[in-house]
Formats: sequence, C-alpha cells, structure tokens
Amino acid sequence: MKFSFVENIQPYENSWEYGLYEYDDEIQLGDAESHICTVRIIMIKPHEVYVQKGLTDKMFYVAVEDFENGKYSKVELRKSIMDFVKDEIIQFENEDQIVVLFS
Repeated sequence: MKFSFVENIQPYENSWEYGLYEYDDEIQLGDAESHICTVRIIMIKPHEVYVQKGLTDKMFYVAVEDFENGKYSKVELRKSIMDFVKDEIIQFENEDQIVVLFS
C-alpha cells in the first residue's frame, strides 16, 4: 500500500507525527475519505549504563491513531507502516527495532 503523507511538526526530539492518506496527486487536509490514520513515531535510546554493556539498538514505537478506515486490515496496515517508517526514518538496523501499536 502506498501512502501520501503530511508531516506534523513536533517540538520534541526523537518524535515524528504523520497524517497518512491514500496515495493521490493531491492531498486535501481534513478529507475523511482519503485519511487512513495518524501515526506517532517515538525513538527510545538505551540508557548509558546499557550502552556500556553493548546494547546499542534504538527502539521505535509507532502509535497508530484515528484508524477507522474499513478498507484496510490491521495486518496490511502494520506491514505498510513498517515499510513507511523504513523509508522515512533511516536510523535503525533491523525490523525488530520497530513496534507498531494500534490505539
């Protein structure tokens, strides 16, 4: 599944928010028909004590909000969101670092 997206600027470090829409040449903000969901991505770094012990992997938690679009299953959307995160945020090494949660 391919998305069009709008990034909502966040005042916090290691935090991103996107409005995901069905792919189209034009995004109309507030259009309930094309809006799929809102995703908030939070990067969590390990504490310095654990970095000294060799844990260097960051974790990315993705909260999916406003998912009421009946066109897509959660399984399909989860896979597409993980691909989206890989394309947009390049600070991770493997998929085990991404956790997608539906609210």
